[in-house]
Amino acid sequence: MNKRDLVNALNVLSDIELVEVLSDVLPNREPYKTESLVNRSNMFLGIYSKTDEEEFVEAIAYPDGEIEPDWGFCQNGNSEIENIEYTSNSKNCISPFNGEKVYLT
Repeated sequence: MNKRDLVNALNVLSDIELVEVLSDVLPNREPYKTESLVNRSNMFLGIYSKTDEEEFVEAIAYPDGEIEPDWGFCQNGNSEIENIEYTSNSKNCISPFNGEKVYLT
């Protein structure tokens, strides 16, 4: 499979299917692992939103267990990082930052 085939395959996935696939890949990426001043780094998925009043970023928490029906990113919760909240379609999730279980409402 070449890059174009991979891009095409990813583009036909639903948002939730894409999260499911990339949640198996991104946590294993350590972009700054050779930087001596960085203790930990990993890639994660997020959603940038802008309204008339504000701009914000939400980190997509990875589903922990069975994928729930695709009702969109309707579950939310606070993360351990200031001004960043989690979002997901699942209530039981894994933090993209530290791999710990989180519960969203």
